[in-house]
Parts: sequence; C-alpha cells; structure tokens
Amino acid sequence: MKRSELRDIILEAYVEVLREEAPALKTSTQEILGKFPPVQKTLKTLMTSEFDEFVEDVKWLSPKPSTFQVVLKNGQTFILKWTGKPKNNKLDPNDPAYYLQFDANIEGKNYHLATVSTYQQGIDALNRILVSSPISKGEEPGAEQFGGEAPPAEPAAGGGGAGAPEENPAAGADFGGEEPAGGGPEEETPTAL
Repeated sequence: MKRSELRDIILEAYVEVLREEAPALKTSTQEILGKFPPVQKTLKTLMTSEFDEFVEDVKWLSPKPSTFQVVLKNGQTFILKWTGKPKNNKLDPNDPAYYLQFDANIEGKNYHLATVSTYQQGIDALNRILVSSPISKGEEPGAEQFGGEAPPAEPAAGGGGAGAPEENPAAGADFGGEEPAGGGPEEETPTAL
C-alpha cells in the first residue's frame, strides 16, 4: 500500500467521523450534568446513583460561581454552588470527596459539603425535604372527584373509639334473640363519681 492510498483512507475515515452527529441528549438536565461532571458526582454522593428517581431537573443559574438549582420530583428545590477545586491537592479525582466542593442551600440554610459534619447535616436537610412532600406516583384515590361530593364513608370495623356511639343493632340482645330482662349495669347512670 502506498502512502497516498493510506492518506486517502485516513482522510475518508476522518471525514466520516466528522459527519457523524453526536447523539442528542434527552433533556437539558442531562446536558448540564454532561457539561459539569462534579454536579452529577455530587448528586450521586448526596442521593446515591439512583438520584434521577428523585431529581426532576437541574438548572444552571449562574456562571461564576457556578450555581445550580436542583428541582426534585416532589416540587422542592435546593441550590448547589461550586466553591472551587479542593485546596488539598492530595485528593484524587476518583475520590467522591473531590467532588464535594459545593455549598448546598437547603431550606434556606447553607451546608459546606466538604466538611463531614455539615455534609451530614445537609443530607439530613435533604432527607427532610424529600420526606415532607413525598413523590406521588399515579393518581391519588378520589382525585378524579376533586371539588365534588365525597364518597360515603364506610363504617369502621371493630369497636368505635372513645365517645363514638356504637351502631351495632344486636347490642343488648342475647344471641338467642331475646332481650335480657331488667336493667343491667349498662343502663344505669352513675350519679356521683
């Protein structure tokens, strides 16, 4: 094979690679997480690798310092603000602590994620906003009748609570079908306590 033939083959392959389009990202969230890997790794560290089950959207709010708003599927939000590369050069980029150079603003309070104590407090605050309004999957029962009449309540099984009148038609009746003769202790009312 001659050099010119080899050059033509390489040039043809190069042109084909350039013509191929990169696969389009599905959402703006995937685009942002692709541009900013520390954000994705931080979300994985805060919420496990299944964070996309809880995160609806990630918005880029500010370029300097890079600030991101994370919208959860339950409607709650929190802010991640990049604080810069770690000052400790001993950290390896494969270490999750390398990517925790963010301040998280959750429920109006800032948590510096690189510090263990505030990282734990941040996780607790994130847990509170996830638990306070859980993600609902599908329709709520009775949601189709919103604003309409409520369906009739079913009587509760078992005894009624304190102060609830008993609605048992067989109360006071013997299993033989006869009513007991005379007043029993149920019918007496105490006069003095």
